[in-house]
Amino acid sequence: FASKLHELERQALDTQARQEGYNNGVRLATIGGREYANTLDKGISTERYETDSVNSERETDPIKSQQEAVEYEHEPLLHCNEDPNIPDTETNLLGKRERDCFYAKVDSDNRPKQLFSTGLSSTLDLIDLTDKGQACNFEQQEWQEIRSTLMAKYASNKKCHVPQMVATTWKIITSLSQRDNGFELGKKYITELEETPGYKPFLKYLRVLQVCLNIMENNPKLLEKKYTSRFTEYDYLGKVWIPFILTSFICSGESINSVSTVNKEEQYESSKSVKGFKIDLRFIYDTEEDEYNVGAGEAAKTNDDDKLLHDLGKVIRESKDVLDGLLNIVMEDNIAKSLSAWFVQICGLQGEIASVHLAFNGLYVAIPQGKLKFPTSIATMSDFLDTFSSMLLFVSKLEKCAIDIKFAIAQLENRRGSMGFTFNRARPLIEGHERSEWMRPTWHSPPCQQQAKSQLPFNLFGREAYYSEPEEDARSAAESDRFEEEEDADEFGWVRRNDGWFNIHSKTFSHIHYKKPE
Repeated sequence: FASKLHELERQALDTQARQEGYNNGVRLATIGGREYANTLDKGISTERYETDSVNSERETDPIKSQQEAVEYEHEPLLHCNEDPNIPDTETNLLGKRERDCFYAKVDSDNRPKQLFSTGLSSTLDLIDLTDKGQACNFEQQEWQEIRSTLMAKYASNKKCHVPQMVATTWKIITSLSQRDNGFELGKKYITELEETPGYKPFLKYLRVLQVCLNIMENNPKLLEKKYTSRFTEYDYLGKVWIPFILTSFICSGESINSVSTVNKEEQYESSKSVKGFKIDLRFIYDTEEDEYNVGAGEAAKTNDDDKLLHDLGKVIRESKDVLDGLLNIVMEDNIAKSLSAWFVQICGLQGEIASVHLAFNGLYVAIPQGKLKFPTSIATMSDFLDTFSSMLLFVSKLEKCAIDIKFAIAQLENRRGSMGFTFNRARPLIEGHERSEWMRPTWHSPPCQQQAKSQLPFNLFGREAYYSEPEEDARSAAESDRFEEEEDADEFGWVRRNDGWFNIHSKTFSHIHYKKPE
């Protein structure tokens, strides 16, 4: 009898798994892949059989018991179509290993939800360095090697230093404000400098200093911690941070990226009213005909761990979608290699800027790039220059993305306006860039918070390549990122190196230079 019952239960479980599209995908991924599917089914059946000898209710309804056993918040996860023909490269194994490690803890704690979402989006998070972050999936030495390698490649070497004259001006304003316990004289000093011919190149910097003083003067309670409960994240966002960002590229309030919406619709084809991430900040390049996303941001008013982790997971995935959108626009390979999507995460009067890069085939990486801290009083005004420098870096990256988009659009318009188009002559195809094969989908939570309908993205582990990708010049790839925006480059973009000259625009090395040797 026991043997017959065991066989009936196994058949019931197999039928249920086929009907729900293998809703035990989460547990399947934990074991490691399709080759262990049979082992998993046997393990589940054996576990059910042993449990049934104690629980008579499960003995009468084994399918119901199985549903209870796998009723996790993010299940069922369907359509994990890993292609067995895709070779397990070192990068692919790293991405798979990281993703697989998330499943074991999804139901035990709130924190792994952020790991779950970024892992299923093929993204390695180097922003959260706690032991409960993605570091827990690696040996300590292994994690340190991965982190140091990727940080060396993608952490920005460009420091947008505030000009010395502006830094000196801020020191004077800080001293005047501390002496008078007010801002009137400091504001008057800025007004005088704006009319001085020698300060004409620094007007945009002086205006930012003026805005800072106005915020501190007009919103004293907003800067005090004891009044935090009276304000929302949008108060901090709108009254403090937005004035420091170039508003020509920004839409504030909760906004939705069209690329995220399209990706989510592909993941949940049978659902209605599908919308992408609701993001507090979207940075837009507006061509008057179309809007292109170049950055994203999330805001919170207090240092609440759950809220910050949720926001981090969301803004990383949104930034990945922004990067994917940029990769779908540009055509030249050298531009695609240097693309990145930048975002800002704000918590009250503090914040952090970071970036997302497509590092390898099938693996994105999120990199911390700088900290923001708005002065809370006259006593802390002197530290504002560091925040100002980080903000300048952030804005410069958004502008670079806008320039890349403008260049790509101009290329397409140039092709459409050629004489060959008029005479209906065939035009050469655009080859595109190899990173289109590296891209992976983004995981989105199911519509209307219906967690039982959660699905894995299609082609999570990529498609079989139709051509062999050429080996990338190791020096060109690494050095181009390192020297891309070095301040010691001359006006034409040439940087002197021991083995020759590197140009930050063409991203190439040369032993010949336009200057005559001295």
